[in-house]
Amino acid sequence: MEGELYSALKEEEASESVSSTNFSGEMHFYELVEDTKDGIWLVQVIANGRNPLVGKVHWEKMVKKVSRFGIRTGTFNCSSDPRYCKRRGWLKSTLIMSVPQTSTSKGKVMLKEYSGRKIEVEHIFKWITAHAASRIKTIYSSEHLKEEWNKSDQYRVKIYLFANLDQPPAFFSALSVKFTGRVEFIFVNVENWDNKSYMAEIGIYKTPSYILRTPEGIYRSMNGP
Repeated sequence: MEGELYSALKEEEASESVSSTNFSGEMHFYELVEDTKDGIWLVQVIANGRNPLVGKVHWEKMVKKVSRFGIRTGTFNCSSDPRYCKRRGWLKSTLIMSVPQTSTSKGKVMLKEYSGRKIEVEHIFKWITAHAASRIKTIYSSEHLKEEWNKSDQYRVKIYLFANLDQPPAFFSALSVKFTGRVEFIFVNVENWDNKSYMAEIGIYKTPSYILRTPEGIYRSMNGP
């Protein structure tokens, strides 16, 4: 969360320009958003003859904010390809988010449309992080942690985040998308834990903490007592 706090504090100070894609039509959108499958996209769709859902000032802030987490952005103006927009049902201006649907590399991409009533940057950002976080395996109990820790599966590299949060932070979710199919990201939600004895057994004495497990060994982000 420290990185997200820093991002929020520095948001107004940021003056650097961040690139955002202007899609020329269906194929351009397909190649970058639906066929890339290794990242998150936020696309503003401007319906034919309509104003954008998010105004210029707020959109620029949105682009800067999400770019810090590796989320790419773009604008699809339906005037450049009205038939495609009609086929997709984009008859009013909206926001579209793309996230790989499965945990396998090059899996299907899911397109989600923003349905919130509030158009402020923070509300849209919460919507993005909630959908991205839904892909991450979450552990809620000591018993579940023990089961997960001791099992062997196809993932040779795993990253655990132990934290007292209701959902994974945005950067953790974004990283999980970037490494889809190669690294498994696991969020251990210790928010309501009474028994943390098994955490101590595997070397976790405080939160937040990270553990990287590889065939070569275990790496921790903190030291024991």
